[in-house]
Amino acid sequence: MDLIKRENRFLSRYFWKIVGFLAIAVILSPIIFLSIRDGIGNAVFPFHDQLDETIFNYVFPARYSGSKIYEQMMCGIPKEGLKPFCPIFVPLYRIFDVYTAFLLQHCIVVVTSYIGTYLCVKELTHNSVAAASAAFLFALLPVHSIYGNVVAGTPLLVYAILKIRAKSCLNTIISCLMIIYYALSTSFVLSGWAAIALLFATFVIISVKEKRSDWLILLALGVLTATYVACNIDLFIEVFSADSWVSHRVESGLGAKDGSVLQLFLQRLRVGNYSYEAESKHEYIIIPVGIAILLLAAKKEIRNYCKVFIIAIGTIIVLCFLSAFFESGFVYRIQHQLTGILKSFQLARFHYFLPGAWYILLGISVAIIIEAFPQKKLYLWVSYCLIAIILFPTLNMIARDKSGIFYQNVNQINNGEHVTGYITMRNLYSEDLMETISERIGKDMSTYRVVHIGISPVAALMHGFYTIDGYSNNYPLEYKKAFREIIADELEMNDYNKAYFDNWGSRCYAFYHEWGNAYMLGKSFNGKINDLRLNFDKLKELNCRYIFSAGEILNCDRYGLNYIGCFTNDSSYWNIWVYEVPNYEENSY
Repeated sequence: MDLIKRENRFLSRYFWKIVGFLAIAVILSPIIFLSIRDGIGNAVFPFHDQLDETIFNYVFPARYSGSKIYEQMMCGIPKEGLKPFCPIFVPLYRIFDVYTAFLLQHCIVVVTSYIGTYLCVKELTHNSVAAASAAFLFALLPVHSIYGNVVAGTPLLVYAILKIRAKSCLNTIISCLMIIYYALSTSFVLSGWAAIALLFATFVIISVKEKRSDWLILLALGVLTATYVACNIDLFIEVFSADSWVSHRVESGLGAKDGSVLQLFLQRLRVGNYSYEAESKHEYIIIPVGIAILLLAAKKEIRNYCKVFIIAIGTIIVLCFLSAFFESGFVYRIQHQLTGILKSFQLARFHYFLPGAWYILLGISVAIIIEAFPQKKLYLWVSYCLIAIILFPTLNMIARDKSGIFYQNVNQINNGEHVTGYITMRNLYSEDLMETISERIGKDMSTYRVVHIGISPVAALMHGFYTIDGYSNNYPLEYKKAFREIIADELEMNDYNKAYFDNWGSRCYAFYHEWGNAYMLGKSFNGKINDLRLNFDKLKELNCRYIFSAGEILNCDRYGLNYIGCFTNDSSYWNIWVYEVPNYEENSY
C-alpha cells in the first residue's frame, strides 16, 4: 500500500510537468518539424476563414496602429471592420513576421487548451491521469487559432470560476488574472457575450440554491464583463452612436437549418456542431460516459462523483438546446422581423462551449472508472489499460481526421506538398510572385487599386497592394452598394452568386458567373473568361487600375483591357493573369 501511495504522490507531483510537456510536444511536433525543416510558414493550417484575409484582423491593426481607416482594403475600410478577435495576439504581429506570429498564436492556443483542461479536470476529480487524458485529447482537436481561445479556453474559464469560489485571496487574484486572459484571448462578438450570459445564469442559480448572493461569482462576472467592454468600447460606440456608419450586416439574411429544434438538438448531442470552428469529435466519448454511468449505479463508494457528473451532462444538454433553439427556423423568422444589427446577430454561438464541456465530462468519466477499481497496484494498472482501450477510438478519430491539423502536417512530412496538395501560408501569400507583379507594374502601389477574379485578395493585400475587394464581416453598407454596381450584371447571370452577395456579402468579391463564387482557383485551374460583365466605368470610379484573374480573359481588347502578363512560380499557389484597365483617370472613392 505504501508503494501505491508513493506512486500516486509521484504522479500527482510530476505527471503534470513531465507528461504534460510531452503531450504538448507531441501535438505540436509535426508543425514545429515542418517549420524547422522547410522554414517558418510551411506548416499546414486550415486557410478557410483563417488565413484567407481573416488574419488581417490582426495584421492591419498591428501594421497601421492608430489608423481609423485602413486604406489598403476595400477603398478604405473603417478599423471596426477588421477588429482583432483577440487583442492579446496583436503584439505578436507587430514584433514578428506574419508566419512566426501565427505559429506562436497557434502554440499559445494549444498550450492553453491543455493546461486549462488539465487544471479543470484535476480540480473536479483530483485525478492526474484523468486530467491528462482529457487534456491531451482536447488539445489535439482541430482548432481555428485565428479565433484564439474561443473554443480552447472554455475549461480554463471553468477552472477560474471553481478556484475563485475557494475564498482565498491568492486564489481570487489568480482567478481574476485567468479571467482577464480569457477575455483578452477570445472574441466578445463570437462568444464573449454568451460567456457573460452563462456566468450570470450561474450566479443566479447558485444564489437561489444557497439563498444568498455569491459575490465571488459576481466578481468574476464583473471582471469578465469589464475586460470585454474595455477591449470593445469602439464597437459599442459604433452600435449605439447615431452618427456611426451603417454596417452591411443590416441586409444580411441568416440561413436557417432544416429541421425542428428537437432535430437540431439531437444532432448537436450526437455529433456536435456542424461548424469546423468548434468540432468536438465526441462521438466515442459516449463509451467512457456510459461505463461511468453503470459504475456510479453499481458502486456506492464512488457516488461522490454523482453531483459533478450530472452537472457536466446537464451543462452539455443545456448548451445543445440553446444552440439548436437559436438556430431553428422559429428564431430565424422572429429575427427577420427585426431591423438593424439584431437581424443578423448569430445567437447560436453557445456551441463554442460544447467541445470544452464534452472533454471535461470525459475527464470526470475517466476518473470514475479509475476510482471504481480497488486502489491496489494490479487493479490500478488494469484500470489504466482499460482507460487506454476506451479512449483509443476518440484518439484515433482525432489523430487520423483527414481535415485535422495533426494529420495534415504528418501527411505533409511523409509525402510532401506535391502529393498532398495542401496550401501553406508561404504558398498562399506568394511573396516572390507578388513582388514580381509589383515590379512589372512599376508604379507606387498607393496610387492605384486592383480587383481579383477567382482569386482571394489575401496575397495582394499581404504584399501591400491596395484593393477594392476584400473580406470583412462588418463594413459600410454604402460600400457594398457601390461595389455591387461593378458586379451587378455578373450577379444577374448567376442566381447563387446574387443570393450569396445580396444576403451575406462579407466576401466583397468580383465573381465571374461561370465560376460561381470561387475565389481559391490556383494554378491547376484551366478556366478562361469569355463573357466578362463588369462595369468598367465603376471600376475607374473606385480607382481600380488592374485586374488579377485566375484565368485568361479571352479577347481582352474587346473590354478595353491591356494584357500585362501571366505570373506564377514553383512555390506559389497562384497563376495570376494581370490586365490593365485603360483610359484611366485618377479618382478615389
